[in-house]
Amino acid sequence: MHLFKIIRFICTRFFLGIFFLHSAMGGEAISNDSKFYLDEDNSKREKRVLELISIAEKQASWRMDILKLYNKMSTFSEENNGKILARDLDHLRSSIKRFTHHISKPLNLLKSKSLADIDFLNPDHIVLLETKEPSQIDKNFSRIARANDLRDRRGRRVYRKIVTRISINPFDQLGVELLEELTFQVVQRLVTLDNISIGLIPFMKNSELRMTLIHDLENDESRTVEASWHDYMNTLYKSNNLGKLYKIISTYKTYIKKQNQLNLTLFKLLDESLVGSYIKRKTDSFTFFTDMFKQMGFMAKRRWDIYTKIGVKSIYEASKIFGNTVGLVQSRHGYLYDMSKEEEEKLAARLRPLDVLFEKTPFRLTDRFIPGYFGHNAIWTGTEEELKELGVWDALPEIYMNAVEKFGYAGPSFQQDIRNGVRIIEALRPGVQINTLRHFLDIDDFAAMRARECESMNKERGFCLTPELKKEYLLMAFSQIGKDYDFAFDVNTEETIVCSELLYRTFLDIDFETRLTVGSFNISPDQVAYQGDEEGDIFTPFIIIHNGEEVTEDLQGFFYDLLH
Repeated sequence: MHLFKIIRFICTRFFLGIFFLHSAMGGEAISNDSKFYLDEDNSKREKRVLELISIAEKQASWRMDILKLYNKMSTFSEENNGKILARDLDHLRSSIKRFTHHISKPLNLLKSKSLADIDFLNPDHIVLLETKEPSQIDKNFSRIARANDLRDRRGRRVYRKIVTRISINPFDQLGVELLEELTFQVVQRLVTLDNISIGLIPFMKNSELRMTLIHDLENDESRTVEASWHDYMNTLYKSNNLGKLYKIISTYKTYIKKQNQLNLTLFKLLDESLVGSYIKRKTDSFTFFTDMFKQMGFMAKRRWDIYTKIGVKSIYEASKIFGNTVGLVQSRHGYLYDMSKEEEEKLAARLRPLDVLFEKTPFRLTDRFIPGYFGHNAIWTGTEEELKELGVWDALPEIYMNAVEKFGYAGPSFQQDIRNGVRIIEALRPGVQINTLRHFLDIDDFAAMRARECESMNKERGFCLTPELKKEYLLMAFSQIGKDYDFAFDVNTEETIVCSELLYRTFLDIDFETRLTVGSFNISPDQVAYQGDEEGDIFTPFIIIHNGEEVTEDLQGFFYDLLH
């Protein structure tokens, strides 16, 4: 009996060696008579694997970049009482756009056409190694119903369930191809899980950033993030068989790893996966997913997000009713309302692109409810010639079409408006729009400040506007046109915006002062003006008209006194 076991062992090892040597040398399939035989040739499979490897490398780069961004944002937020920089928020949205368009989608295009209907990760599929029988795919396998399967869709009690049973024999050609596809699908899923584990989970733990990811992105991107997250949670909750599949692959690796370079690369991706490493350390895969689930505690946070969103929406609606009502109350016209056309043209000639404009309207009821001295601010776009010189002009048609399609903007084209003297971008109660200087001048006080300019950035000189930044900031300003007014006054929301948030969104690299009020960070016109109220600040006031009269001496000191 003992001798028989030794002979059987030697024979098994001998035929294993012949089989895998034959496979490595590109031999014919050992079992060709199966009706499930796969018709994907080696070149197509190699192309798919190479595409997966290429995508995985790009995604690893994305994970590293967004993790660096998270570390930067979280450190700054902790040191500044929860504040978030506008530039960082813009980088976050760019990273999520990259995720939705270039990270998550390509993985879904790599399925084998011949295996399109075989999902090894489906928890209802039974996958097992079987060396005594040929590989087989039984799509009508009847198994005993589990506890959660005891009722059908009509509520009738069931005792058995029809599932797909995939029996894999590594000694036939179908078995080898099934194992290769199984490995491919597991690696593909682990790469996806790693993207969310490393790239999104840290942000999900921060309530402000989580709300930004889920509620303040464009609709398609927000849906993609939400769907990716639900898919991730569903995998954590249901796919305890992922650990079993991992064990099958581990058994498969002992034979194939010395024979196939592409499989070696897939195994490397498997071993380097964060989620895969957890699975490897955990003998009980269900425990792994339970631990991961507990560690995140995300569902409780999502419930709180819903309550918070309801609260913010209530504040938004209340503020909207209040703002639209008191905005109608005006006791008189401003001192500059009757400015002559000649004076208006002279004033416009003194302005340059990205000049920041301020106004004071004490005769309007809304002005009394805005903290500080100034009640409104806006951005001067400049003329057609100036925008052409900065390289902005030719980009305006595309930005305009985006405003029309995305925000329902109904105004004339931006180029047409600029040519007609419409050159002030401002956020009013109807939304962000572009208006004339004449429209702006129903005011008592007018002020304009200009950022320090330079050809290149210099650390000793501090922040200054380079031509490249001017172009970027102007494009950002035009991109806000068409958005709704933000009656919740939250600077961390991008789809709605108020007048001072327009500056916050435009000058991305300037650390404007913000204030935490009713759970949201907001910014007032005065907080924008603080960047130009003292010598050496980034901005300098160069026009001040107070109570209808222009100030001609010590503009800096006068500006400071108005604010303080």
